[in-house]
Amino acid sequence: MATNFRVPSGVREEALLGRSLHVKHGYGGGDRTMQINRLLVSNRRVGLKTAISVYKYYARHGPVDPKGENFDNRKRPSKGYIMWKLMGGDAGQQWARKLRRGTRSEIQKSINRFRQIRQLVNDGMV
Repeated sequence: MATNFRVPSGVREEALLGRSLHVKHGYGGGDRTMQINRLLVSNRRVGLKTAISVYKYYARHGPVDPKGENFDNRKRPSKGYIMWKLMGGDAGQQWARKLRRGTRSEIQKSINRFRQIRQLVNDGMV
């Protein structure tokens, strides 16, 4: 059973803004960031892998990017600002905090299911 997480509308709106900034300025966000951005914009729900990627992004960049040079420069925003928006902006950061609480239990469920399947295989039942 796949786990899906609802993408809040605020995250989707910020991700759309990030996409337009990326197109306008031609920088900010690599292939993986753009892949996640497409999922955030086009899907109502995302899988566990995407949810974890969003959380990891904010865990790494949350403490540093907003303090970076030109982060709030509207005429020539920093790469960090554009990436921040691509990943859902401030709404994405808040969502990531909520995801962390939810993903912990989902990850543990997945680990337990894997262990059960492995045990069945080891016992020759499958």
